[in-house]
Amino acid sequence: MAGDRINWYPGLMERTRRFLGRHAKHLDLCLEVCDARAPESTRWPGLAGMLGGRPRLLVLNKTDLADPAITQRWLAHYQGLNLPCVAVAAQGGGGRARGAKVIKRAVRTALGLGGSATADGAASARRRAWKIAVLGVPNAGKSSLLNLIAGARRAPAGARPGLTRGQQWVVAGKDLWLLDLPGVLPPTARDAAGTIHLGLLGIVPERAVPEVEAALFLVGLLLATVGDAGLCDRLRIDPPDDHPADERGW
Repeated sequence: MAGDRINWYPGLMERTRRFLGRHAKHLDLCLEVCDARAPESTRWPGLAGMLGGRPRLLVLNKTDLADPAITQRWLAHYQGLNLPCVAVAAQGGGGRARGAKVIKRAVRTALGLGGSATADGAASARRRAWKIAVLGVPNAGKSSLLNLIAGARRAPAGARPGLTRGQQWVVAGKDLWLLDLPGVLPPTARDAAGTIHLGLLGIVPERAVPEVEAALFLVGLLLATVGDAGLCDRLRIDPPDDHPADERGW
């Protein structure tokens, strides 16, 4: 692959970084959203340092597309690092109601409310709304997560990066403000495998990874993890003919 550096860092991403530099101190909580299929590859390097010690909740999103057993192992890994985390499927169809309860409960806990306390009641007592920023790399499902918490479609969401073009405050409930920000992918050097991971997950533009190279990488990954039979099952194709070649040499 030509180069291991992703040259996709539009001005809106730089504005997000500057915004956080100025306003992180006013946030009560930051939701760092990553893709449950590849959490480490889709996290925001250096985010913790930019937040100046503000409370953070790691959200493994798109669990409906990930292996449940592996997701649990990731949760245990991050919890072992004392990083609060939760797994949800913000666009998980029939699981949305459960996902909303899970993420709202995790947010209350991260805010230090605990028990059955509501964000509304606690915020009213402190005379200002709770301010929560939803952060992450492009196409990790930040806007979908915001809509899940808000209980309505308040932010544009879709399966391609770059839909969020600027800062947007969303009022969710009486005293809860959610901040939707454009995704940020710092232009750090990555190896070929890491770049292809981002391409397969739709985090970088299609031009960043050659299609054939990405397809071969994915097939190799599936063969290594699920084998020939598992790959055929996932692709819904018949297994290859194992009979020896006939007299024509086929």
